[in-house]
Amino acid sequence: MESLVYKYLSPERLDVIDNLSISITQPISLNDPFEYFNLFDFSEFKTKNPQNSHIIAYTNELITEELHKSINKSINETFGVISFSKVELSNLLWAHYAMNSTGYVIGFNPFDKMFTSTIKTLSSNFNEVKYSEIRPKFKLEKLRIDQSFLCRKPIDWSYEEEIRFIDTFDTELIKLGKDEYDQIIFLKKISKEAINEIIVGNRMQKENFNKVIEIISKNSIQCDLYRLYLDKDEYKLHKEKIS
Repeated sequence: MESLVYKYLSPERLDVIDNLSISITQPISLNDPFEYFNLFDFSEFKTKNPQNSHIIAYTNELITEELHKSINKSINETFGVISFSKVELSNLLWAHYAMNSTGYVIGFNPFDKMFTSTIKTLSSNFNEVKYSEIRPKFKLEKLRIDQSFLCRKPIDWSYEEEIRFIDTFDTELIKLGKDEYDQIIFLKKISKEAINEIIVGNRMQKENFNKVIEIISKNSIQCDLYRLYLDKDEYKLHKEKIS
């Protein structure tokens, strides 16, 4: 486990540190279109019982499609993820998720009490995303809800070095309307002790920078504050501590 995990945010999302809450997202609302479409292998289900094999052979495509939809729908309604990265100085992540370095990054302590998952079948509270060119198929006979369903992405996304906190949509979450995919927006309260550092982008507007300072003070967030800056010779980013 990394010492910190990093959340890239746009300047419009200063509410995360202001309200001390962060969204936990259903698979269907994640930005990769494959997230909601896990594939399942029904071969064992068909062969173990001759009657099952006969039924599925008769209406194979229809039943397979409906089973896929049903299982994925159940996963989507039950489990959510908060996506982080293992790296805080990625050119691409600062461009994509921090609005061309006008936003900011929060460095969280992954061992804080806020990151305690209620899902007993997970091997750990945080799980690294695995990237591949081939879509995995999950055995129906060995179906068990774990990180496999929610931590697989195409290799195109590997630059993100993503690591995910996975949990259920429990009663302690705050509901805040619906998103663009007509899914409920769930917010999880942030333990301010979990925030170890905040890095502001080198292009962040002065007004937003002042807001960050104000919010840190108002919420008594005890963290290191850094500003992003560009390397003079290489295509690299660095962070400098603000005293």
